[in-house]
Amino acid sequence: MWRAALTLCVVCYLWPVWAWAAPRAATGFSLEPLLPVGDLLSGISSDDKQIVLCEYDRGRILRISRSGDIKVLAEGFQTPVDVESVKDSLWVLLEQPGQVVSIDLEKGTRDVVVDGLEEPTAFARYEEDHLY
Repeated sequence: MWRAALTLCVVCYLWPVWAWAAPRAATGFSLEPLLPVGDLLSGISSDDKQIVLCEYDRGRILRISRSGDIKVLAEGFQTPVDVESVKDSLWVLLEQPGQVVSIDLEKGTRDVVVDGLEEPTAFARYEEDHLY
């Protein structure tokens, strides 16, 4: 009986030490997204004027200017995973159906450049206009 009482006293005495030593949860931050876009952002392309990115879950291509303005450049894609600027167009890599689509931003037309890829995940740029 005296051991139980002693244990209880020790636990009650040391409990505040354990609570103080425990790691604290961070305060003052938010898990809210910084931009009003979907949760799954993937491929990103940038230059000195803008950032262009894929919004995988919503199937859109977005442009974010230096001032923070967001513009939808294209939408209706099933699974865009990467994007690159090539000359005067954007090339979008689609995981399903395994295609590379070229978008002429002035005309708004889309052309399939490559078809038949098996679940591609990213572009790799080499020099100015070479994508792999």
